Formats: sequence, structure tokens, C-alpha cells
Amino acid sequence: MRFRHVAIVVQDMDKEKKFYIDIIGLIPVYDRVEKVRIVKLRDKNNSIIELLEYESQSETNLRKIGISHIAFTEDKEENLLEIVTEEEKVNVA
Repeated sequence: MRFRHVAIVVQDMDKEKKFYIDIIGLIPVYDRVEKVRIVKLRDKNNSIIELLEYESQSETNLRKIGISHIAFTEDKEENLLEIVTEEEKVNVA
């Protein structure tokens, strides 16, 4: 399993994008508006920060400013099932 990205909900995309590029030194690799504006920035190790900007900041937890989620990738699906199953056993015990 490897780290894929961390997603952060922001209020002012242009301001935050400028910060991550000019101050932190990340490289923009994606900037599109779907149902939400999504900007992906990567560092020299190919780690990704994903910035999310919603048109309206509703009361839902997904749209609150701050970290939205952290994503991981598992290349082998059967390994992911084993990891999740083991985690469930730990949480039940």
C-alpha cells in the first residue's frame, strides 16, 4: 500500500494554489472544474496534494474547510481485502 494523496477543502483556490506553488514549491498537474474545482499539485517525490473548492460551503462535513480525506493505493486488490479484514478484526477485539 502506498500514499496516493491528501485532499484539502479550501475557501479561496487561487490564493491557496499560489501558496502551494510559490512558497512550498509544488508543481501543478491538474486544474479542472467538475462538480467542484479540483487542483492537484505534486512534489519532487510525486506525492500529491489535492485542493478542493466548492461553489458553496454548505453544512455537509465534506465541504468544511480543512482536510477532506487521505487516499492510499494498493496495487493488488487481494492485499487490500486482507488489510481491511485484519483491521476489522483489530477493531472488534
